[in-house]
Formats: sequence, structure tokens, C-alpha cells
Amino acid sequence: MRSNAVVGYLMTLVVIVAVALAIMVNASEEKAAGETQASLKYVVECPEGAKSATQCKVDPATFTGYRMFNRLCNHCHGEDGVGSSFAPNMVDKFNQNVDYARFKDVVTHGFKGQNGVMPGFEKNQAVMDRLDQIYMYLKARADGVLGQGRPAQL
Repeated sequence: MRSNAVVGYLMTLVVIVAVALAIMVNASEEKAAGETQASLKYVVECPEGAKSATQCKVDPATFTGYRMFNRLCNHCHGEDGVGSSFAPNMVDKFNQNVDYARFKDVVTHGFKGQNGVMPGFEKNQAVMDRLDQIYMYLKARADGVLGQGRPAQL
């Protein structure tokens, strides 16, 4: 009987330690994601009253994001991320609180939505190597500081 109590105690202790470790790992991942998102700052320079990105200049990373998005993502999400009949408007999605962690998860692992399925791009090195830049471009679009069209590079 006493050995059953010891085993029960040890199992409870193992569960408590496992939960504590999971909480610590999750907190660490959330902190890293927050730090990553904070470091993803775009630079956009547009003349006052600019209506189109063609009148603007962006930093090299955001320009790379523009190029990559319009080369690899626009087939489904539309030119400049304005959406299509089967993929969402990314500007609207970003304004619905799509943070970097969610963006990275969906692009990496894919997503099954009401209108279709987005494949994961975890095996596409071109996309995975430029996730930050694509995010920066879409964030600039969603924040309203960069209109549609091809910006120039700073």
C-alpha cells in the first residue's frame, strides 16, 4: 500500500514538472515571437498625398518582400495581396490581428479555410528564407503606408 502512495506521489510530481516546463517553453516562444515581430520594421517613404506604391520608396527588405509576394503568392492572394475568389485579402487579414507567429505558422504549415486550402511552404526554401521580408511588405500594406503597385527601393 505504501509503495502505491509513493508511485502516485512520483507520478503527480512528474506531471507538475512537465506542466511547468511546458509553461516555461511556451512563455519563451511567445517572448521570442514578440521580439521577432518587433524587429520586423519596414521603412516606407512616400510623398505627401501618394496614392500608389509607384510613388514610394521602401527599404531593401520590404522591397524583397514585395518581389517575393508578387512572384509566389499573388497567384492566389491577388496582386499586392488584395485577395481573389479563393484566397483572402491579406491586407484585411493583417488588419484582423495576424501577427508574425500566425503568419509564419500558416505559411509554413498551410491552412484549410472555408473557400479552399493553402499548402504549406516549409519545403520551399525561397519562401522560408524570406518570410520576414514578405511579412514586412504585407504589414506595410495593411498599415496603410504603402499602396498598390511596385515601389522603388531606397
